[in-house]
Amino acid sequence: MRVDLTLLELVSESSDGPTDATRRALEWLELGSGLSAVDRETRRFATFVVRGLEGAEGKSLVGARAHRDGTPPRLEATVVGELSLHGVRAPARVPVSLEIETAEGHPESPTRLVIRSRKPLVVSLSVHDIRPRDARGVLVARELALLGESVGREAKVTFELALAREPPKP
Repeated sequence: MRVDLTLLELVSESSDGPTDATRRALEWLELGSGLSAVDRETRRFATFVVRGLEGAEGKSLVGARAHRDGTPPRLEATVVGELSLHGVRAPARVPVSLEIETAEGHPESPTRLVIRSRKPLVVSLSVHDIRPRDARGVLVARELALLGESVGREAKVTFELALAREPPKP
C-alpha cells in the first residue's frame, strides 16, 4: 500500500485552522514548500508492505455466504508488515477485518474486498525522525517543546481499503 503524503490534509481544532496544520505537518515531514522538488519527491510516499496475515490460518472467505442481516462475510486477523515513512522502515502490526462482497446469489464470484483497520496503526514520530521543521526542512528547536504538549508523540492511523473487480469488457 502506498500513500502520497503531499495530499495530506489535517483538520485542526486550534485557532490556526486546518491550512496551517496541514502546512506544518508537511514541513515536519520535510515536504515543505522551501525544499526542492527532488528532495520532496524522496519523502513523498509512505508505504506499508504486508509480510503476513496472522489469525486467519485455516479460515477462508471464498464461497462464504452473507449473514442473515445481509452483511458480507467477515474475517478478523492481524496484518504484519513494514511501514516506510520519512526514509525510515519499521515493523508494524495492525488488526484488520476483511470482507468479501459477492454478486447477488453468486457467493463463488467475489466482486469486492474491503480491508478495514479495527484499531489504529500507531506511528511513532520519533522512530521516523519526524520533528519540528520549517519550510526548508531545517529543525526548529524552539518548537521541540510542542512534542507531547500541543502535538502528540505519535500518529494514530485508521484506514479502509476497497478493492473492486473491474466489470467484464464487452
